[in-house]
Amino acid sequence: MTDRSKALPLAFAFSLLSTMMAFSLSSLVPQGERWLTDWQLAHMTPGPIDPSLVLVTVTENRSSVWCGEGQWNLSVLESTVLALHEAGAAVIFPSIDVSPPITSECGGLPGLVRLAEVTKRVGSVVYPDSVPPALADAAAALGTLALIPDEDGVFFFF
Repeated sequence: MTDRSKALPLAFAFSLLSTMMAFSLSSLVPQGERWLTDWQLAHMTPGPIDPSLVLVTVTENRSSVWCGEGQWNLSVLESTVLALHEAGAAVIFPSIDVSPPITSECGGLPGLVRLAEVTKRVGSVVYPDSVPPALADAAAALGTLALIPDEDGVFFFF
């Protein structure tokens, strides 16, 4: 066998190996980025927490907050907005589903009217842009909180 005939299969094998490594590396890089981000989040020193920021969550499915199919009881939401305002909250953003129809067990139209009145009185409530017009008119602003988890459940912001 000549040197040239030995070099051709070697060059082909090297090209094939390089191509395979490039494709496997490109598929590993996104996973590597997620691993690095997870490691950084697990090992970072938390910064100072501003005590004026409060996140209120509901974790119990049987709570009086819920009614119907995953909707808030409007009288409980009304009380919560008032309590947060009286506690000194500068802005209140209930990230909730108050889309019509609102069943009577959730407060119905009268509950929506009372919530709109409380919202107007408080003056610093921001609702999701999917709320009924009565709440949209009473709100200080409308907005959307874009929390989208990646594949391993870590949230990131746009």
